[in-house]
Amino acid sequence: YAKQGSRFMMEIKAVRDWFNDFIVITPNSHYVFANEITSDPNVKAAFEQQVVSLDTGIESLGSATKVFDFDALGFPNRLKEKIIQDVNDNITDSILLTNESDSFLLSKNEDGNLVYKKLLMNHGDSNEMFEMEDESDGTRRLFDLIPMLSVNQRNSVFVIDEIDRCMHSLLTKEFLVRFFDKHQSDTSQIIFTTHDTNLMDLDLFRQDEIWFVNRNIHKASELYSLNKFKVRFDKIPQNDYLIGRYGAIPFFKEIFEDDQWNDATDFASEEE
Repeated sequence: YAKQGSRFMMEIKAVRDWFNDFIVITPNSHYVFANEITSDPNVKAAFEQQVVSLDTGIESLGSATKVFDFDALGFPNRLKEKIIQDVNDNITDSILLTNESDSFLLSKNEDGNLVYKKLLMNHGDSNEMFEMEDESDGTRRLFDLIPMLSVNQRNSVFVIDEIDRCMHSLLTKEFLVRFFDKHQSDTSQIIFTTHDTNLMDLDLFRQDEIWFVNRNIHKASELYSLNKFKVRFDKIPQNDYLIGRYGAIPFFKEIFEDDQWNDATDFASEEE
C-alpha cells in the first residue's frame, strides 16, 4: 500500500507541476516582478542584456529606493497594519507584496520607513531615468515576455494571445528566434496567436506548426494547418496567404456612398 500511495502521489505531483509550468499570457498580462529584477544581480544582468540588444533604446537598468505608500496603491488598512507589525517585530526582514501590475519587496530603512527598490531605465542620460510607466507599450510588452527566456522556465508551456501586440514585426521574430535557441535542449513549448504574417516563415516553423483560424459559412471558427496544402519548402507562404490561397482572410463589403456618409457625419456633428 505504501508503494502504491507513493506512486499515486508522484503522479499527482507530476500533474500539479505541469499546471504550474502552464503559463498563459494575455494582451493585458503584466510581469509583476519587474521591480525585483534589481534585487538579484544575475537576473538584472540577464534582463539588461536582452533589452539593450533588442534595440529598445535602453542602455542600462538601474533602481531608486522609494518609500512605500500603502494608501496611494490601494492596500487595505488591515494588511498595512499587519505588514508594519511583522517588520517591527522582526518576524521578517523583508516582505514581497504584489498587485495586478507590480511587485514590491519591502524592507525597513534606517529611518523606520518601509521602502522598496523601483526599476528604472537609462536611455542615455543617467540624470533622467525612465520608470516603466514612461516606456512605450512595445518595450513594456517586451518586459512581459523576456522572463520566458530564463533558464528557470525550462519545460514550460507558454500560451500567448497576440504575441505581436505593440511590437515591431522584426522584434517579434527575433524574440521567437531567441526563445527557440534558449529552449532547444528542453521540452518547453510556445503556442501563440498573431496577425503578423511575417512570422509565417518556414525557416522558423514547420508547416504543421502554422495553423489558420477561418470563419466558415456557419459563422463558426475552424482550425487547419498549413501542412494541409503541402507547400514547397522553398515557397514563401506569406505571399500566397495574403492573396487568399489558404483562406482565413477577411472579405470586406462596401458601405455608404459618399453623400450618405457625409449626411451621417453631419448628423453626428449636429448631435454633438
